[in-house]
Parts: sequence; C-alpha cells; structure tokens
Amino acid sequence: MPNRPANPEDPAGGKKGKKTKAGKDKTEVKFSTYIAKAHKNIHGADRTVSAAALSTLDMMADHLITELISNGKKTMKYSKTNTFNKSCAGGAATLTLTGMLRTSATNAGKAATEAFVSHAPLVAVP
Repeated sequence: MPNRPANPEDPAGGKKGKKTKAGKDKTEVKFSTYIAKAHKNIHGADRTVSAAALSTLDMMADHLITELISNGKKTMKYSKTNTFNKSCAGGAATLTLTGMLRTSATNAGKAATEAFVSHAPLVAVP
C-alpha cells in the first residue's frame, strides 16, 4: 500500500504548526501594544485607550508604512538606483506626508541622521 498523507489537502503530509488565537500569525507586528505602553508611560494609569482606538492607530501606522515603502520604490525607480538611500527616504517621506507631519518627520530624520553620523566610527579610505 502506498504511503499517503494523513490529510488529503496537505500533499506534503507534514505536521502543521501550532495554531494561535483566531488564526493570527505569531510574526505579525502590532503597533497597538507599543502605543498602549507609550501612552501609559506618558499619561500614567489615570487615562486609558480603548481597544478600538488602538486598532485604528495600528491600521494607520500599517498604512503609513505601506505607503512609505510604495513611494520609496517609486523614488528608487525614478532615480534609477537599486539602493534605498537617504535621498530616496526623503523623497518617499515627501510624497507620503503633508503639512506639519512632513515637516516634523523631515526634521526628526535629519536629527537622527546627524546623530548617527556623529557617533559612527570613521573608516579609513585606501
């Protein structure tokens, strides 16, 4: 008798991984946990954030990241480069964000880049 898989829908016949709550993947990143912890650190236990608000903020963060990636690909194609560099990141942020959010993000990005460069070890060029 030929060796057949236990589950006819699983042609490999391998064991399936552990199921998680509601079929969610364990590797899925949730920003809502970080947002709730940051809110608790800033405002203390006297204020809370509803689960619906956290879910909405999580979807907004996910959408923002998706748009930054999409616009990053467009800027890389436009600049004819295969490397996501500082100018591509700036272009993606400029295309994605507007108003005060764009200004704030640009200033924060410049400050982070300057802090990184000032602490990076100098590399001798041959």
